[in-house]
Amino acid sequence: MNAPVTNLLPAKIADFYPKDLKPARKLTTREEFLQAARDIVPDLRRNALKSIEGRQPACENVRTLVKAGLIGISRPKKYGGAGLELSDQFDVGAILAEGDANLAWDYIVWEVHSWLLGMIPEQGQDEVFGSSDLTICSGVFNPMRAKARAVEGGYMVSGMWNYGSGSTHCNWVFCAALVEGRVAPSGRPENRLMVLPRAEIEVLDTWRMRGLRGTGSHDIAIPDEVFVPEHRTITRPTIDTGDAPGAHLHDDSGTVAYRFPGTPGAHMAAAATSVGIARAAIDAFKEYMSNRVYLHGQKQTDLAASFVRIGEAEIMVEAAQLLFRNTMREIEDELRAGRQPERLLRAKARMVSAWVPGQAKKVVYSMLEGSGSGAMAETSLLSTYLADVTQMGSHISTQYDLGPENYGRVVMGLEPSNPLI
Repeated sequence: MNAPVTNLLPAKIADFYPKDLKPARKLTTREEFLQAARDIVPDLRRNALKSIEGRQPACENVRTLVKAGLIGISRPKKYGGAGLELSDQFDVGAILAEGDANLAWDYIVWEVHSWLLGMIPEQGQDEVFGSSDLTICSGVFNPMRAKARAVEGGYMVSGMWNYGSGSTHCNWVFCAALVEGRVAPSGRPENRLMVLPRAEIEVLDTWRMRGLRGTGSHDIAIPDEVFVPEHRTITRPTIDTGDAPGAHLHDDSGTVAYRFPGTPGAHMAAAATSVGIARAAIDAFKEYMSNRVYLHGQKQTDLAASFVRIGEAEIMVEAAQLLFRNTMREIEDELRAGRQPERLLRAKARMVSAWVPGQAKKVVYSMLEGSGSGAMAETSLLSTYLADVTQMGSHISTQYDLGPENYGRVVMGLEPSNPLI
């Protein structure tokens, strides 16, 4: 006789926000952030398996990240942050991925949401950034299982969302919800982003994936309605126009970040750490290669094929990174000239966000293939890199099938096949 099926709700994840942790120093320039990231790569790598085993970023690595002063690269200068460009943030994330790919993914998530916080109305920014010198914000943007209803002064929100990367260590969360009875100019239901403190949401223990396993990308739930004031909300299309409230608030800050359109920014963010994973895989292969001796006594360093793998891998990573950086800077140059990027550049950004992780995956696979069966051990970081970069390439912002044909159509002057550009 079959046993009865029991429907168990997922366990709730405790709050791991580093409340009492302070940075050891304040970073302000791109060069300072890049060097600080390089300095902690060895420490992050030592604890990287703890992130994977715990299915969330290792607390040791979060502490290392915070103490290094790396949180706040996208926090506006008005609120004590560095307020640097998105391209700077993404370069830092790529370096961090050489140490702990999962933490690096979450770092990009946290700082991308600090960037988005810099777009909401000033009163909302005063409230969020004024609540703590350390803002770690997660976000979930699929509104299909969420709802909001307008009330005086704001909205009552409830629902459930997938893929809350970094939610285990956050103190604020962005949640997307469709507002009942409201229609956007596009004719679709109004999609509004709501900013809530961590105490008002539940993080459910649901993240069990092969790749990016240590990102803690658990489901987020608001089972009972909570109130979100109007000033802590913004519509999804508004962040794509370059005309968000924060774009004007921070217009004299020396950065174009808060006018950077949200959709291409999100696409590029999802691809940002892939080149760092590829570089980490090359380092791992070099170590395997240097120490490996075949059964017949031949050293792997005597094989020309291994040097070919390294040479090709180095060029592939460099080419991917250059294309990624150039595309980011093309968009930023347009913004500095007072223009929003046109559809062709947006479609290119979507193509690049898919192509770059694809190249990284080829590099990682080649390094793994050349390292022997021992590289597939559970304790081998090299084996996790392939799962991580594969998972990264399956994200809605990086899925390859949504990039090339779409870009080709726009290049030929046709309508895009993928409206999410």
